[in-house]
Amino acid sequence: MKVSVSRLEFIKAFGLLGTARYAMFNEKLNRELEKKLHNSVQVDNLEFRSRTTDRSGNVHVGLKGEVTGFGDQREIGGEFVW
Repeated sequence: MKVSVSRLEFIKAFGLLGTARYAMFNEKLNRELEKKLHNSVQVDNLEFRSRTTDRSGNVHVGLKGEVTGFGDQREIGGEFVW
């Protein structure tokens, strides 16, 4: 399973323009999904839902999506901090 978000959505969410950072994000996203999801589960959609910046300047971006596996569809979510 390989999942990626569009580069435009990544730029909107994090405000980061670099190609290397976009690639790093997608690699980390896939590593985390592989840890949590069975390899037969399919990610149907995944999108950024929220964005906040903390006092230290770290950007917190919430993700929401849906997955299908074992005849059932479920919601998934998480947060990335950059």
